[in-house]
Amino acid sequence: MRGLPICSVLSMLLVSSCPARGQECEVLRTATPDKQLSYLKAVKPNAGNAECVALVIQKLGTEKYSAAIDTLSGMLDFRRPPMGREKQGLYLHAQGIWEIYPAAGALAIIGTDSKPALLAVMKSGTSSTIARENAVFVWMELHKYEPVLGISQLAREENETNDPSIKSRLGWATRQSVQWCNPADQAECRRAAARNP
Repeated sequence: MRGLPICSVLSMLLVSSCPARGQECEVLRTATPDKQLSYLKAVKPNAGNAECVALVIQKLGTEKYSAAIDTLSGMLDFRRPPMGREKQGLYLHAQGIWEIYPAAGALAIIGTDSKPALLAVMKSGTSSTIARENAVFVWMELHKYEPVLGISQLAREENETNDPSIKSRLGWATRQSVQWCNPADQAECRRAAARNP
């Protein structure tokens, strides 16, 4: 089913006939989390369905729907399309990672249950650089009150693996994580990233 047009996916999952183009996202907005997740698993994001995909990702995060963690972690590099005034280049405020990449925000909201999936993205040789960067961001967001602990856990994972390519990717993630520490914690975060647990 991957790559089917949005209309086909919606009609199979949600309604007996396809809604008018403007109503597609509205059908998804009120669907159950199970149906929203089925939609995400079935559709390949593209310019025609990106707004609906972003909406579903945000809804699953808001619902803290932990069954979606694996699917969401596979979408950490999905960038939502510009909306409203953004299409003309007008932004009311600087855009954070959680706004640009909705799966990052959703996984942060879902919480610590996301950690194994985030770690898997950081370890994977097939994850894009953006996905790995966003996984590090979410990891540190989950440790925002204990950033040194978050960095230490990454460093421990790095030291415990014998696979040189995974070790390299986790070393990179550990170094990247320091940038997400508050200024007051930077020195301690750098020490945590440098030391062997």
